[in-house]
Amino acid sequence: MNLLKADNHGVYHGKAVTRKTKTCLLVCLLMTVGCGPRFPDNSCLTITPGVGIAGIAELGNTPQDIALHTRDLVVREFSEDIGGYGFTIPSLGARWMQETLTEQVSYIDFQLDSEFLRKHLPAENIRAFRGSINGQLDCGKKGGLTRFDIISVFGSLTKTIDLSSNVDQKYGKEFITKYVAGRSNVMAGRSVSMFFSCDHEILFYPTNGIEFHLRSNVVYGVDIVRRLHPGVLSHTPATNESLMPRR
Repeated sequence: MNLLKADNHGVYHGKAVTRKTKTCLLVCLLMTVGCGPRFPDNSCLTITPGVGIAGIAELGNTPQDIALHTRDLVVREFSEDIGGYGFTIPSLGARWMQETLTEQVSYIDFQLDSEFLRKHLPAENIRAFRGSINGQLDCGKKGGLTRFDIISVFGSLTKTIDLSSNVDQKYGKEFITKYVAGRSNVMAGRSVSMFFSCDHEILFYPTNGIEFHLRSNVVYGVDIVRRLHPGVLSHTPATNESLMPRR
């Protein structure tokens, strides 16, 4: 459970219930400036694959940088058995996790499904992102972005990994084998679809630096990641653990 409250300086404070201690004081971060978010309407903003939102929430920024640009960054410290921190920018529909407060941001997850946010994360007051991707895809499109929209802009997929028959045995041997094979293709720079069920498919475009999460062929989340340049990682084989999905 996460309880957040802004003081007179716009700095967010919170408490969290953990498994071990039940209650603990959360980190009181960050250098949020002013009395509200800088972008109450995010429909005018553009996500750039491999970058994020230029000058506002970019990969390679620190959380402190992003706090100054957005004015509404919220930080949660996870319980000791999980470790690390969770970051949310409610006005942009953006979230990510990292191990420390000072390292550079390596990915940003933008949420597009307002109904999901209202139902599952009501306390966080997150607005769905309604801007564009590269000025080509309108995230506020009526009915949502579809699989067809994505492929028409980013191109067809070179490989499909069907995990639907193994989804009940998630993290079992067969599931892991298929998943790691799919991630290995991604790390080789190939555009890949991983199909878990009709409620969950991920489209990876590694050389663009973007991943799309779909439910029933409609995009509900977009991950911005660093662009992969084929061949750069070829001399550093990935381990099974490094390829596993974020839980």
